[in-house]
Amino acid sequence: MKNGFRFFDCDLHVVEPLSIWQERLPEPFRSATKFGATLPNAPVPFEFDLNGRRFTGTDPVMRRKIPGRLDIQPNLLEASRNPTPEIYERDFDIEGIDVGVITPTTFLFMCAIDGMDPDYSLAICQAYNDWLAEFCSAKPDRLKFYAWLPKHSARLAAREARRCVEELGAVGVAMTTAPIDGRLHSDPFFDPLWEELNGLNVPLGLHGYAGNTGVRDNMAHRYTGHYRAEVTARVFTDVVHAQSFLAEVILSGVLQRFPNLKPIIFEVGASWLTWLLAAIDGRWNYLGPAVDYTLDLTPREYFRRQCFISIDPDEEGIEHLVEDGWAGNLLVSTDYPHHDCAFPRAVEEFLSLNIPDEAKRQIGWDNAMRIFDIKSGIKIPEAVA
Repeated sequence: MKNGFRFFDCDLHVVEPLSIWQERLPEPFRSATKFGATLPNAPVPFEFDLNGRRFTGTDPVMRRKIPGRLDIQPNLLEASRNPTPEIYERDFDIEGIDVGVITPTTFLFMCAIDGMDPDYSLAICQAYNDWLAEFCSAKPDRLKFYAWLPKHSARLAAREARRCVEELGAVGVAMTTAPIDGRLHSDPFFDPLWEELNGLNVPLGLHGYAGNTGVRDNMAHRYTGHYRAEVTARVFTDVVHAQSFLAEVILSGVLQRFPNLKPIIFEVGASWLTWLLAAIDGRWNYLGPAVDYTLDLTPREYFRRQCFISIDPDEEGIEHLVEDGWAGNLLVSTDYPHHDCAFPRAVEEFLSLNIPDEAKRQIGWDNAMRIFDIKSGIKIPEAVA
């Protein structure tokens, strides 16, 4: 708590020890998983080899940027080098975070690769999920986690979702927005997963993957090798894939068929939402009569009923979304302990947004407690100075 406001971080990270896969992966997958060069100040590999196929997970401009930020913030450096529940609790208290839901770092890229053996993808997910469940169990009131799902098989993903929610205590599931093997999220391929999540009634987190070279249908490839295009790639890649995910599941009728499916878009801001909803509403109004199916609600009504976006703590334009009545669909993320997070001032930046206190409480706490269905009785600290 800070300044009388509870704060729920819907998307923070852990820099996973590489020993997770060296110790927990069964053979033959363990021997097939190798890591190359890592960043200077944190054990984050930007080269890895999966079953003889070599990939890079971050682009050169990010590799140049990350070490400098960690150098000047010792807490972030410590959390990146040696993540422990105690370090997270200490930094939560400094920042003013009451509860946080954890997503991975290296693992964002490991299972977002075209042509991967589904059993290999599942084994990697299970090793990570088991480790993270143990990590969070040390501080169960403060640390929650998303179970990571293998996108190469919707049936395996559905099975892993149920295992993690019912046996490990995951409060949600997550995957990247990467269109693995060229499949759209509107394809019937994903129906077994959507059906399982509809029954489990837990949120589905969608995270970006801009630097990944292992996915053919990655907009970042458009900019690779072009003159001064690195920053442009970072501007567009993740947000375009996030927007396309929402359009796919809304306009195809996925959300109509699975009314308990609750997507959360991570780390691309939310100020573009007004444009997207106007665009998909307009296209549906004009072209909907020409397709062979119908929607019971308008596209923006499906979004209002089921979809959520995490805002950045200092994001411009949020006041307009609040004024337009979208506060109930917004969450907030600090991105701790990544190099571009605003620690230890992220919560202060959020509280300084030009929105009413009621909206701050809704976005910063109430929406998450409702979406994640976290039971009352969580022990959380008093106000942090």
